[in-house]
Amino acid sequence: MRIDLIELLNSKELCHPTKINFMESTFERQFRIEVSGYPWWLGNSQTPSEGKICFHIEDIIEGCVGAEVICRDCSEEDLENLSANLLAEQEWAKGVQCEIFCSSPLADPFSLYAYLDDYLGSLSCPYSANKYLNMGHEKSFSNFRNITLEKRYLLSNAPEKICVVICEFLKGQKVDFNVIKSKDISGDFIYLTLGEGYFICGKAYATY
Repeated sequence: MRIDLIELLNSKELCHPTKINFMESTFERQFRIEVSGYPWWLGNSQTPSEGKICFHIEDIIEGCVGAEVICRDCSEEDLENLSANLLAEQEWAKGVQCEIFCSSPLADPFSLYAYLDDYLGSLSCPYSANKYLNMGHEKSFSNFRNITLEKRYLLSNAPEKICVVICEFLKGQKVDFNVIKSKDISGDFIYLTLGEGYFICGKAYATY
């Protein structure tokens, strides 16, 4: 049987023991995880004591597997932090894509970086502040400092929710800026997490 992963996790309560048997990249931009353990996905009182299920992640845009999943011990709770939701529902991904252009220097760029990084962490965002701030091609703090000393520069390219937070900081620093809004790029992508790892993909489903 094949079922959408978001639908499965919303309709069935995940129960342990669960143990990852193997993970593999099957084709380009595809990943597969086989799990054995209590067959919670069947969701009825007549379930056998053990079963297997495969999670298929396809059309992957980006992602990574957490080290704790690869270097796990004898734990039987490998799926403890498994989740799947629409990317557009994530607090840090909400709104249209925005660019912030500044027309005066930023006195303390490192405070902005720390402020934004703390905010992203509070939302369990998989990215750090350098994902959204203009730190040059090398993504270095020295580049970021030099860029923000200019009279005119692109400060950030980020979803609207994050731009609102950056703009509030800029107002407090009395920095002149303009915001240009573009289109919503979250689309129908799926945001899947497993441990400390994550995937942003076009499809995620289970077979059993």
